[in-house]
Amino acid sequence: MRLTAFDYKGPDHVYFITVCAYDKQSFFADHDLAATVINEIKHRRALGEIMVYCYCLMPDHLHLLLSFGMKYDKTLKIGFPRSSGSRRVK
Repeated sequence: MRLTAFDYKGPDHVYFITVCAYDKQSFFADHDLAATVINEIKHRRALGEIMVYCYCLMPDHLHLLLSFGMKYDKTLKIGFPRSSGSRRVK
């Protein structure tokens, strides 16, 4: 659900996000893929797009507690790990 009148960017809001693997498969049990996901989170943090308070990468899902930084681009949407991280895996 997305509220149309709410401004989601900026450091004033903290979000708990869960990203689930397709069909609850244990994709993230693969060390290389897990490292790619974690590196993508760190990369987005270094760019100032997100502030990560904590994360937990499990074999079939990812939990993130974050806020969007001032450099956040709305076109990134919430699926940021999938948008560029998945291209690196293929």
